[in-house]
Amino acid sequence: MNGCIIIPVRNEEESIPIVIQDLQKLNLVPDTSILIIDNGSTDSTSNVLKKFNITYLYENNLGYGSACLKAIEFLKTLPNPPEWVAFMDGDRSDYAEDLPFLVDVIQKGGANLVTGDRTFFWDQNKSLQFIQKFGNRLVCFLIKLFYKIQLNDLGPLRVIQFDKLLLLDMEEPTWGWNIEMNIKAIQQGFRIQEVPVRYRNRYSGKSKISGNWKMILPVGFKILETFFRLLKNHKKGTLKVFLSILIFFQCSNKTLGIETYMNKIWDLRTTWIVSPTQGVSLYTDQTILIDVRSYTKRFISPLKNSIYLDWKEFSLDSKPDRGKLKNSEEILKILKSKNINRDSIVLIIGDPLGGWGEEGRIVWMFREIDYINSYIIDGGKKYWDLAMEEHISKNIPLLKSDNTKFTSYDIQALELKEKLNSLNFVVLDTREKREYQGSTPYGETRGGHIPNSKWFYFKDLFDSNGFIKEKQKVESMLSSINVSPSSSIVTYCTGGVRSAMVTAILVSYGVQSRNYSGSMWEWSSLKEEDGYLLSK
Repeated sequence: MNGCIIIPVRNEEESIPIVIQDLQKLNLVPDTSILIIDNGSTDSTSNVLKKFNITYLYENNLGYGSACLKAIEFLKTLPNPPEWVAFMDGDRSDYAEDLPFLVDVIQKGGANLVTGDRTFFWDQNKSLQFIQKFGNRLVCFLIKLFYKIQLNDLGPLRVIQFDKLLLLDMEEPTWGWNIEMNIKAIQQGFRIQEVPVRYRNRYSGKSKISGNWKMILPVGFKILETFFRLLKNHKKGTLKVFLSILIFFQCSNKTLGIETYMNKIWDLRTTWIVSPTQGVSLYTDQTILIDVRSYTKRFISPLKNSIYLDWKEFSLDSKPDRGKLKNSEEILKILKSKNINRDSIVLIIGDPLGGWGEEGRIVWMFREIDYINSYIIDGGKKYWDLAMEEHISKNIPLLKSDNTKFTSYDIQALELKEKLNSLNFVVLDTREKREYQGSTPYGETRGGHIPNSKWFYFKDLFDSNGFIKEKQKVESMLSSINVSPSSSIVTYCTGGVRSAMVTAILVSYGVQSRNYSGSMWEWSSLKEEDGYLLSK
């Protein structure tokens, strides 16, 4: 029986070579059947793996389950898929030498799913925290209570027949992966067998869960939430007694969601936005940290070692050009006085929930003058501070400025007017609904909106924590107003601030977008008889 060994990794540059060497000694599968899924590593994991003849995949969406799902989708495309697949961790906490015992059970037809049982050695094993052992026993107790099946462990080392794995229709993207596999296998009537295995402390680095109380509790809650959700779907009406517990588990999902956004890997080749963890990775003594929050926010919660920038300082302030950028020479002169040059790494922190998108305006300005190593910190100061507490330090390659490839992300009123009726050209009004409908609270000469523009409020692009919503959700929002992500989009607001934030998000998600910096301050001041119409 041919097999495949799936190993999700994230920042395991030191341990994964040893794991691969351990597996090579076993000669259990060919090297190309060792499938490593890089789940957003920011260290040298990808470079280390190039030394081996293994199969390498990259999964941008963080989560243990997401990495495993990526591997399954790849295996489904093979002309000769494996008969069995093994899952193991890449930090060398699992003993590769124990894997053949699990595979042997599968090959002899003794079970459909074989999992490693670490409890046999727990008394002498100090690698797991008490709370982890307790949580494991609690879930196993619940499995026995509701399914009458005795399991001792839900560990990571496991082997399953591939055709049976596909029948499970796995979908859990995070830490509920193992419990989902076990519960669905039980519900499908699979034969499950446990084999005693050893377990040890990770080979190097810091564990993402063990010893990290910020992760142990939410991961534990996620596992239990997955259990009860699957139980509820399978056995209707048996969970009334647990409804109050489920409400509590919902709180843990918020924590896990934050962790995902905190560690999200944005593609630096295209993005104007980075996660807090990426930002800290880019942060050095030479990095320029820019605070664009209000005076009150800066006074109450100062941002250490930062420079305050006001978008108005770089903008024209007289009609009809109010809101438009000053010429590049003036802007560069101001930046030079603040020791910000084109080679600087610029990180911009705003107030996504309480602000007006000032961070978007500033990063848009930097990109407009070809400062391509400028980024918004997703989530704002709160999560920047949280990432800084973790003291993460990685080497992330930066882009180099190339003026021959410069792209302008601004558009002038005349060009906008001429393109209004063009095919596949879309204008988004990012203001409040009342402004779109004709109200003029911020000094517009006339009220209304640019003809055929669609209302797309900038605040709707953020979740309740101030993180930018995922690409799929943003594309769904565009689709709801009949806008394709392949459209050529122009955003506008009152003075090109809120709309710059929307352009920053769209560009970072691969959408062609420009910001009309003059926006309503300019458009409403131009003559209607010259074609600068407004609708209500």
